[in-house]
Amino acid sequence: MIGLLRERCMACGGCTPACPISALDVVHGALKVDESCIDCGKCVPFCPQGALILSGANPAKWPAFRPPDDNYDVIVIGGGPAGSTSARLLAEDGAKVLLLEKRPVVGHPQLCAEGVSRTGLTDVIPQIEKRWVSAPIEGAVLVSPSGKATTVKHPRAGFILERRVFDRDLFAMAGNSGARTLVSAPAREFIWDGDHIVGVEFEWRGQKAEAFARVFICADGVESAAARQLFPREHLATDQIHVAAQAVMTGVDVHLGFPEFHVGRELAPGGYAWVFPKGEGFANVGLGVNPSLIDDGSITAWNLLERFITKRFEGAGEVIELASGNVPTAKQLEKIAYRNVLFVGDAGRLTDPISGGGIANALLSAKIAAKIAKRALFNDTPEATEKALAEYISEWHKARGKQMAFYLKAKNIFAGLDDEDLEGICRLIDDRFGKGEFESIDIPGAIRSIIKERKLLWRIAKSLLPSF
Repeated sequence: MIGLLRERCMACGGCTPACPISALDVVHGALKVDESCIDCGKCVPFCPQGALILSGANPAKWPAFRPPDDNYDVIVIGGGPAGSTSARLLAEDGAKVLLLEKRPVVGHPQLCAEGVSRTGLTDVIPQIEKRWVSAPIEGAVLVSPSGKATTVKHPRAGFILERRVFDRDLFAMAGNSGARTLVSAPAREFIWDGDHIVGVEFEWRGQKAEAFARVFICADGVESAAARQLFPREHLATDQIHVAAQAVMTGVDVHLGFPEFHVGRELAPGGYAWVFPKGEGFANVGLGVNPSLIDDGSITAWNLLERFITKRFEGAGEVIELASGNVPTAKQLEKIAYRNVLFVGDAGRLTDPISGGGIANALLSAKIAAKIAKRALFNDTPEATEKALAEYISEWHKARGKQMAFYLKAKNIFAGLDDEDLEGICRLIDDRFGKGEFESIDIPGAIRSIIKERKLLWRIAKSLLPSF
């Protein structure tokens, strides 16, 4: 049977028409070689990666495309918005940076409602490219469990992004600023010298590679291999994540500029469903749920999304993309600065615990991490560098961490509310924000006023009693 080098194969399917007995096929995103393969070798020259080899043959040499250097000032793991932004800012300041991205294509696949506030984006990236934006956000529509809709008008509130383009451009901006960028380069483990982390082992063009640095920034998402390696006991419980399912749809009735948020214990337990208009008749539709609140083990986020789409669009519309995954809605990592390693974005669990939104926090944490890392590079010893990097913890706490800690408490309270409680919250929001336009909204203040409302306060207290 023909040999397959999985680390090289990109499952493009280009080899399949070469097989005279149809022993090759792409199944679930991976190339499958059937046992009926006769090892004729006709498929071998069809593979641009050299992933197919005859039995007993040596694989073709895999070109390295400018192999990376051995030593850098900073190595950034993960090429999403947080990693690319950290790498760009440091490279602009003259640091020698290596940016490692495990996927072959930056920004794909993508699980994200794609919304971001205007300030959340422009505070870190002042110049916004038109191609990043699918549609503006001019407000929002909140739909209660009973179906009552409240429209909140908030002109120039933010943007619905085209994340594939946005992520790719941020990665390219890091490269244009002087960072060395590698794709298909998953980091595997840290390299230690005694008590100090001095390098990282990663895969590159089918081979193990090593690179060394003084500072490391981990931006490798909710699945962060770096966090799991350094903190093996900090696993997530089912009430610390939101399981999300998402579809991009066309031919649907949406109000451009006004994302929809639908709440309800049966609709999306512990979370919400969303409709984010990306253009006329075009929307990102999905939901995120707290899996610890789903009583029926046979019900998944996909089942709930199917119900929501059927109800919301009454059979109209077509699905053109699907995605799913998890979003951390937990307390941030215990140590977002550990020795000479900083954790940013989802890798540090720095998402908004209520909304699950992560873009703005990813960008802000990246900006702070780059600033702290730049300062730390002026130190001569590993101990002094680690001490300087520890300032990232307090800087993040002042900038956003304290607010996220409050949101986490609110999220845990709201998780215990039923549809009657949620209906009451929606009424309060309608009373406070349902009329007029708002240039800014004090979200923490709004949450506090909801929690303090007398009728709801008693229900909240009852929901918390079983936990004591």
